[in-house]
Amino acid sequence: MDERWDRLDYGFKLRLQIFIFVSLLCGASGLLVWANRRGEREEWLREGAKQELLRKVKSGELIERDPAGPPLRPAED
Repeated sequence: MDERWDRLDYGFKLRLQIFIFVSLLCGASGLLVWANRRGEREEWLREGAKQELLRKVKSGELIERDPAGPPLRPAED
């Protein structure tokens, strides 16, 4: 393999190395964009859940009518 690489034209070697470098650069950029979009989506979902909770609190949906609940055992006289 080493002899075959040595016999190749210098221009071909240079183009191959540039192609590999550009491919790695594009892959890294794509990974960064994907991670950024994923983080923004998670932030957007958290913000939406927070807004929904605030809406429920303001409308009174979360207020429990009987917070104590039924007694676990009857009262002793």
